[in-house]
Parts: sequence; structure tokens; C-alpha cells
Amino acid sequence: MTHWITAFAIGMLACVEFVMHYVGFADHGLFRLMILAGVVNPNYQLYIFLALLAVLVFVALGVVRGLLGWLILIVLILLLLDRVIPGLNTPDGAFQTPLQNVMSPQN
Repeated sequence: MTHWITAFAIGMLACVEFVMHYVGFADHGLFRLMILAGVVNPNYQLYIFLALLAVLVFVALGVVRGLLGWLILIVLILLLLDRVIPGLNTPDGAFQTPLQNVMSPQN
């Protein structure tokens, strides 16, 4: 019985690592697009990101609905967590954004 519990836990951890790897990749792409558009301040990037998330939540729950809408909402929450806490995505840091943690005090 312990073997199955261990296998399940390792499988769940592998799934989470896989998802967060691609969430970090998407966040990195969005970060680069904002820099190309001229938005360099991390606080302004967060405001733009939150506005984009609000629109996407409306689309996910209002238009798509159902299980797919909730899955989109979960991915958006993971994107927000990756933006606010940049070290969450991959252990090797392959797609980490160079943003400071916006929750910490600015110097």
C-alpha cells in the first residue's frame, strides 16, 4: 500500500513540475513582449498582467464555461503565482524572469 501512495505522490509532483515549467515559459514570453512594448517597470508589468488576467477570467468563466473554463482559471492562477513569486516555476530556473519579487519592498 505504501508503494502506491509513494508512486502517486511522485506522479503528482511530476505533473505539477511539468505544468509549472510551461507556465514559467508562458510568463517569460509575456515578460519579453512587455519589454519589447516598452513597459520595463515591474509594477506596471504587474498591473498590465492583472488587467489581462481579469479579462481572461471573464472569458474563461463567462464564455467558455464548464470544466474547460475552470481549467483555464487554474492556469491563470498559476501564471499569477509565477509572476508574483518568480522562483516557483522550474528548479533549474531555465525560464525564470529577471523581475524582482513584487511582494518585497522596493529599494
